[in-house]
Amino acid sequence: MRIVTRRFTQIDPKGDDSPKPLSSFDAVPALVVLGDPGAGKTTSLRMAADADDHAECVSVRDFLTFSPERWRGKRLYLDGLDEQRSKTRDGSGVLDQVRARLDGLGCPSFRLSCRAADWFGATDLTALKAVSPTRSITVLRLEPLNEAIA
Repeated sequence: MRIVTRRFTQIDPKGDDSPKPLSSFDAVPALVVLGDPGAGKTTSLRMAADADDHAECVSVRDFLTFSPERWRGKRLYLDGLDEQRSKTRDGSGVLDQVRARLDGLGCPSFRLSCRAADWFGATDLTALKAVSPTRSITVLRLEPLNEAIA
């Protein structure tokens, strides 16, 4: 089986905006990964978390359900904000719950995936900055596969 290194483009970059592997953003404490349904966000997060000894990939649903203590001290790869938003009336309450959990854990480093269509742009960005270790968020777009990559 051949593993394809997926590429991500920083949205609103301050510098180089060429597509890069997710590992190029390892030093970034807080980031959001946007992409289309089925594009590979979950697989990309799982692979990145597996390569990080101090990380855990967990669905947003499980993150909000189970005791946050199981994730204390880890870099969190939170998958599927959009899946939880689709189960609520306004969608913003789910992000507030995620923020409360991150705050309770001392604002650890995190990665959060969401479908691009379910990302509330500047509103979500501003809300997440409050729980980022550096008060900044990097937003990435998962680039589609193409014949040059595959």
